[in-house]
Amino acid sequence: MYCKHCGQPLNDGVTFCTNCGSPVGGPENSENQENRSNAGQQTFTENVNTSTNTNASGFVPTKREIAINIVLSIVTCGIYAYIWMYYINEDMGRVSGRTEMSGGMVVLLSIVTCGIYAMIWAFQQGQKVDELKTRNNIPSSNTNVIYLLLAIFGLSIVVLGLEQNELNAIADGRYKA
Repeated sequence: MYCKHCGQPLNDGVTFCTNCGSPVGGPENSENQENRSNAGQQTFTENVNTSTNTNASGFVPTKREIAINIVLSIVTCGIYAYIWMYYINEDMGRVSGRTEMSGGMVVLLSIVTCGIYAMIWAFQQGQKVDELKTRNNIPSSNTNVIYLLLAIFGLSIVVLGLEQNELNAIADGRYKA
């Protein structure tokens, strides 16, 4: 049996993971045991989603509540938006199979360039969204240009919300990655 949070092998009968402290959820962990038989080859940095919707890499993005992320971004004067940007970059990179840069580097460059790199990043994310839609035979509508224009006009939080909506659609199984 393995921890559903960090992937650590667990002894039978334990109620909490000895590595991360997460509660052990009986049947959920035993279902994932077959999927993790080669746990040494996988990294477990996020919660494992047991949904059947997987892509070529086997990654299912974490579904995040858009309204809560927007409120947290506003309440923290934009600081949480950078955290959200990090997670979106990591998830979209894994789903699309195109990871140009790590989430930490994206955030750092966005801060150092006073948001200019965030505009470039928004354009690149739009390209990834269009590629995912094309793979699913969904008409794409130059999402990259829309994201870029929103970022230029100071609506980067809307871009984050739209990107999270696409990731949530994949997590819900509305379309495959």
